[in-house]
Amino acid sequence: MFSALPTVPLLSLTGITKRFGNLVANSDVSLDVRPGEIHALLGENGAGKSTLMNIAAGYARADEGRIEVRGVPQEFRLPADAIAAGIGMVHQHFHLVDRLTVAENIVLNDEPGSAVLIDYKAANGEVRDLSERMGLPVDPKALVADISVAMQQRVEILKTLYRKADVLLLDEPTAVLAPAEVRDLLTVIRSLADSGVGIVLITHKLDEATLVADRLSVLRSGEIVARFDRGDASPAELAQEMVGREIHTVVARPHAVGATVLSVTDLEVDDSRGVPALRGVSFEVGESEIVGIAGVDGNGQAELVGVLAGLVTPNSGRATVAGEPLAFEHPRSIARQGVAHVPADRRKYGLVADFTLADNFALRGYYTAPFSKRGFLQRGVIDSLCAENMAHYGVKARGVDALAKELSGGNQQKLILAREMFTSPRLLLASQPTRGLDVGSIETVHGRLLKHRDEGCGILLVSFELDEILALSTRVVVLFEGRVVLDRPRSEVSREILGAAMTGAVAA
Repeated sequence: MFSALPTVPLLSLTGITKRFGNLVANSDVSLDVRPGEIHALLGENGAGKSTLMNIAAGYARADEGRIEVRGVPQEFRLPADAIAAGIGMVHQHFHLVDRLTVAENIVLNDEPGSAVLIDYKAANGEVRDLSERMGLPVDPKALVADISVAMQQRVEILKTLYRKADVLLLDEPTAVLAPAEVRDLLTVIRSLADSGVGIVLITHKLDEATLVADRLSVLRSGEIVARFDRGDASPAELAQEMVGREIHTVVARPHAVGATVLSVTDLEVDDSRGVPALRGVSFEVGESEIVGIAGVDGNGQAELVGVLAGLVTPNSGRATVAGEPLAFEHPRSIARQGVAHVPADRRKYGLVADFTLADNFALRGYYTAPFSKRGFLQRGVIDSLCAENMAHYGVKARGVDALAKELSGGNQQKLILAREMFTSPRLLLASQPTRGLDVGSIETVHGRLLKHRDEGCGILLVSFELDEILALSTRVVVLFEGRVVLDRPRSEVSREILGAAMTGAVAA
């Protein structure tokens, strides 16, 4: 049962129902958040969490139900109405302009100055003062394109606070952060709540929810199925409420490693600024082996995957797949060598949001059989294969003609994995494969990775989730400042050794 809190809620949602055609995204959902409180909203991908928060933030309108702010009924037609009422939302996928500075992004559409001239000095000063006061230090003059993901997260939060929001709706705020950055952000979130801000925290990370949340509500299939006070439920109990069944942690069992699939030797790569990102990197991946690449974000992981996927050209060094030199010039050439790629940013690199699921499934090989014949797409074949593989990988959608943007993150990821593994590749590059996924989807993706490993596929797993690296990997490689500082069998790597290596403290 919930604790009795006498304070009038800052935000109250009552009897919210939202339908999309025949799909009921939210059904009679009630939720509130009080001053100084963190209320965690948990649920599987597609459970209706983001829809509910989009209604609260004015991005969507409910078919039934009511919204109250400090006890006063509200009708939000636009996000601006919610902002004016003190409701700010920080989306999982940031809404920032890369070519503008931090300060320009924060004050955008609410700039200090006259009607024709922006007072940039005042904007920089206001942002600096706000960031220091809220414990979210940023450089107001830095370009958003040049700052880290963690800093971009801060900018998004400051955008809402600059508009005097006293309710923050945070959608998966730690999904793209490294462990140290997660700890920092959770400290900031707790500090904001202690200052009187009400926070609704959408997260799949149950250990984080139980650590910081005062109350927890669980959505399943659009309905609230459980409510808890802090300390009343363990992560395992919350997971079971989320998916309606017991969750089993997937742990890789020892498996014989075959011939070398991927060999990387003395790879040197610069980042987009011309700064060295990889410095003489060498390692191997064998058949039926999962090599986990660990490291704090920004230590060369993105550039490594970019090179192996044909998206980045190295300065020097070489890589071979099954003994054949890797063709760095184009992703299609690398795909023809039997390399599949599950990208870290599924929306930007993995899918075309406005394409159907069938068209997205055919993207990897639409120009070859069985998808194409004599230059013509075989629509019937594509639809049939897509439907068959969606069922095989548990992709939930209204049909193969649904648009990719209609799917939850977990279902998008499962569709990408189904597409990439359709041709039985020799090597799979899996970059952050469970980022932003719920516990049920994580279980599915992990199970699929191990199944493909057992079938002979070599897998390069890049992840910021240490538990994922330790649970799935045959070998663990740690990158620090673009160099390999650890390369050992999983059996010789503890969490302590892994953490130390990520700071450069352990020699390979």
